Amino acid sequence: MDENIIEVRGLKTYYYTATKVIPAADDVTFSMKKGEVLGIVGESGCGKTTVARSLVRLINKNTARIEAGEILFDNMDLSKATPRELSHIRGNRISMIFQDPFVSLSPVYTVGNQIAEVMRAHSKEKIDRHEERRIIIDLMKKVGIPSPEMRIKDYPYQLSGGMQQRIMIAIALACRPDILIADEPTTALDVTVQAQVLELIRDLKDEFQMSVILISHNLGIVANMCDRILVMYGGAVVEEGSCYDIFKNPKHPYTRGLLKAIPSLSEDRDELFSIPGTVPTFTVPVTTCRFADRCPHATEQCRCAEPELRDVGPGHKARCVFADREWD
Repeated sequence: MDENIIEVRGLKTYYYTATKVIPAADDVTFSMKKGEVLGIVGESGCGKTTVARSLVRLINKNTARIEAGEILFDNMDLSKATPRELSHIRGNRISMIFQDPFVSLSPVYTVGNQIAEVMRAHSKEKIDRHEERRIIIDLMKKVGIPSPEMRIKDYPYQLSGGMQQRIMIAIALACRPDILIADEPTTALDVTVQAQVLELIRDLKDEFQMSVILISHNLGIVANMCDRILVMYGGAVVEEGSCYDIFKNPKHPYTRGLLKAIPSLSEDRDELFSIPGTVPTFTVPVTTCRFADRCPHATEQCRCAEPELRDVGPGHKARCVFADREWD
């Protein structure tokens, strides 16, 4: 795990409306090592999915644009790659699992055909139909689909939400990618199935020796999955560190608020903690601390300029002028 498999430098992806320019991802910088699981966390609207979609250029060109930055993967800058070059990367070297499998899967094709379509699009060698069927059934077995010989002919509506998500994972793994991006992969699932899907991703990550980017608003989920964590707020990374650093020594008030909101069986609370307010919509340029309006420790200094993301320990960074302070 010494080699960086992908490096993102100064990524800026902006959304455009008739009157506003919204920095959905604003100067995002990070790298990921081969075999690492990187978690990206934050509330809805913080820019997590925008970062993920920007990595493989799956953003709506009519409403969004990558304005600056580099996405370095396999000696290529994906932010400047041609459509032909991207077609060899998406689904082949970098695959993505989306939030809602029912929306992502086509209702008019069998699940077997949808797995086969990915294999046919990216396979370097022609595979006969008999071998293709064997590979698909083997993939379905790996992701825990019961009776895959029968299920291969099913349509998505014939499967439960958990089984649909397993099919999405099988599609993502069809070409054995180097990086798997899982965007809220358990949002639409009940708690029991969530645990099964996360365990499956972890097992397959080890088997296929993949790197994984796990996007979630749930810090409890990433605690059991990730090696490192990026905490995002308002389109920017506000804290970055190892899983241990984020949970045991959080430096940004937003990170501490997220941790405080995790339900605990050891505490007797009448109400769950929540961070007051909602994520505001920022416009370019951002000239204050993005969290200042919701932060209990904000001062006038926080509203004078946006803090830099700075080192607060080995491999640990935070975007807060008071990151070195010890809070109660």
